Amino acid sequence: MSRSHVSVRRAAARAALCLLLPTALAPPATAGRIVEQEGVIHVLNGAEPRDGGRTITLDETWRVGGDDEESLLLGLVTEVGGDADGNVYVMDAQLCQVHVFAPDGELLRTLFRQGEGPGEVYRPRDLVLLPDGVGLGEEFPGKITMVDYEGLPHGRIALGTGREGQAGNPALTSAHCGGGNLVVSGVRISRGEEPGTQKRINFLARFDREGAETVRYLERRADYDFTDFTFSERLHTPSFWWGFTVGPDGRVYAAADNDRYAVSVFRPDGTLERVIERECRLRRRGAEEIAAMRANYESALSGAGIPFTLEISETDPAISIWHRPLRVDAGGRLWVLASGGLHDQPEGVLCTYDVFDAEGHFVEQVSVRCEGDPDADVLFWITEDRIVLVTGYTGALAAQFGRGSAVDADEEEASPQEVVGFTVRR
Repeated sequence: MSRSHVSVRRAAARAALCLLLPTALAPPATAGRIVEQEGVIHVLNGAEPRDGGRTITLDETWRVGGDDEESLLLGLVTEVGGDADGNVYVMDAQLCQVHVFAPDGELLRTLFRQGEGPGEVYRPRDLVLLPDGVGLGEEFPGKITMVDYEGLPHGRIALGTGREGQAGNPALTSAHCGGGNLVVSGVRISRGEEPGTQKRINFLARFDREGAETVRYLERRADYDFTDFTFSERLHTPSFWWGFTVGPDGRVYAAADNDRYAVSVFRPDGTLERVIERECRLRRRGAEEIAAMRANYESALSGAGIPFTLEISETDPAISIWHRPLRVDAGGRLWVLASGGLHDQPEGVLCTYDVFDAEGHFVEQVSVRCEGDPDADVLFWITEDRIVLVTGYTGALAAQFGRGSAVDADEEEASPQEVVGFTVRR
């Protein structure tokens, strides 16, 4: 080969390298923009993910419930958890039990029963897995009844006053534990200044094993006036009641505002570390959706015993708070189910998650292909490759707070719930 040919090839290689280097070294054009607001980092993401989207397909491995007379009888399934071995814990709020299934769907044991004694509960609201046992949370007075992982009674955590000047007994809505950080959402209720009124502080807080509140992450005041009672979906159903999770390191991730696509990230000690935001247009509900939501709230308020007016929003929350919308995977990435990720999906796709890296950059969207009704059914991630679907979940959640109503307001009788185990196809 002549020297001139060698020189041409070397020049071409240098030119190619120069073209490649700026692309490799420059940050992705669609990565989130980082700004500081009042000393807090905000990661401002656009509407599209940096790396595009992908689809995962789920394969069914087991199923219980439904119309099968030989299958396990289910009442109201409103929470599912999983341990490090891939075992699945299914809370039945109506039967006051937790069924424990092996990864292959074999029923291993049933924990708890209805009652007021050790290891017994009445109308549980939520399931929480702690390092030393399984807990069922009861609404009021807020408490978590514990059993060990074999089912033996393991005491109670009675939620009480943890900070000077706090008044009112706390009621529990939801609970989660990660990295030893037990976090509870709920409301503190006390008598209002005027007759027939209540002061209500909705909260998201950390509690210790003695039941004392030690950190307040979020709060929103939403008083009741029973002399002229108007229940507002936006005001009285805070997004962080169900729109929160706790990561493996104890960090708390919470949707602080119904109408903003923004997830606040707190250190366990309560320090607001960052806010992860994404451009989002609120989705308008159809007339049937508004009617179904109204029916759910009328059901939930049926026990109030007083006249009330309902204010139902014409738009969905930015983040789908009814669908347990936040999770943190083993790599520290945040998965968010936006309300838009439940609608207008391709055929066969149940929902699409927005995925953010550990710094808060919107990196990809993951669509989940499996059977199901996006309005009624909810996915629970047990491990990275094992997922459980609960049918009729949103209707069961509404039924916890009243007579219950089907997601479809015209449906005379809701179908029996099913719990379906899936693995991610490789």
